[in-house]
Amino acid sequence: MGEVIDMIDVTELLKSLKSVKEVSLSLGEERRVREWLKSGVLAFDWLVSKGRGFPLGRIVEVCGDYSAGKSLIAYKLLAKAQRKGFLAVLFDVEVAYDREFGSRCGIDNSKLLVLSDLTVEKGWEVMLEIMEKSSVPVVFVWDSIAATPTEKEFKDGMDVRDLTKAQVVGKGFRLVSQELDKTNSMLVLLNQLREKIGDPFSGEFAPGGRAIDYHVAVKIELKRRGYIAEDKMVKGLKVRATVTKNRVDIPFRELTLLLRWDRDDFMPWWEGLLDILILEGKVVETGGWYKFTYEDKKWRAGDFLEMLVAQLHRVLPALESVFGEEVYEYLVDVLPKEGVGKEVVVNE
Repeated sequence: MGEVIDMIDVTELLKSLKSVKEVSLSLGEERRVREWLKSGVLAFDWLVSKGRGFPLGRIVEVCGDYSAGKSLIAYKLLAKAQRKGFLAVLFDVEVAYDREFGSRCGIDNSKLLVLSDLTVEKGWEVMLEIMEKSSVPVVFVWDSIAATPTEKEFKDGMDVRDLTKAQVVGKGFRLVSQELDKTNSMLVLLNQLREKIGDPFSGEFAPGGRAIDYHVAVKIELKRRGYIAEDKMVKGLKVRATVTKNRVDIPFRELTLLLRWDRDDFMPWWEGLLDILILEGKVVETGGWYKFTYEDKKWRAGDFLEMLVAQLHRVLPALESVFGEEVYEYLVDVLPKEGVGKEVVVNE
């Protein structure tokens, strides 16, 4: 075993290296996510980082079934980015963005930059230039990588199959990954799920090549798990969200969430919160009744939202033990002032 180098010696060594003058250099203790972006849905923040949010400076992939909420979570991230003063950019390759839907997700359409008619190569080029010119962090949403053609596809037309897309996607990741970290920006890739033709047993895969799986810091899969019907009309969906890769926290957390389009907010901030408290061991269920581990009073699941608003002091110890101070951003920004009460104190 060699002698352990003292920290001061390491610092002096780095200063003497001439070959690293144009290289970003830091000690390992400084390498961490510098800032987090809340999604607007506490359940997704818990899935990714136990309440802190989505990591800036990283790449996130959201893939899954159609109509499973991929665009919803992406638009909510864009809305939160705008509220923090960041630049929000949408690569709308599928030409599916609707300003009314975006507004209901909280997006300020007058400040949203939307680009379409893109190829994969042009998308990476535009992304690099925007990060170079912008004075603030940028949150990009690419909707979707599966629907984006390459320049070769445009040139060759429908008669020739393009086999270079995975290479172009991989090259783009190599170009933008470090720039995202330098500018504290974030790329959210939306992707579809496909099945291999003639091989029904191989399972589903996300197009774009294996490079996506290696470069993303977080990968979330959304699956439809049934419909919500009332009065013989479908009012929403049950969506199973699973984090299949996570470099910033624990992977393979999963939740079943409700997405309802008969509400002003398709998926409000508190969706799935009761399930999280049960999984974290803060709420116990027995025979259809629920109770907090620190009190004996029992209640029904339908009473939980009312307690959040009218009796927050009962729920607050469980929320603080799971999310820490991160939960106060949701309590202050979303709940009515009369519902927050004197018990919630925010340190300025």
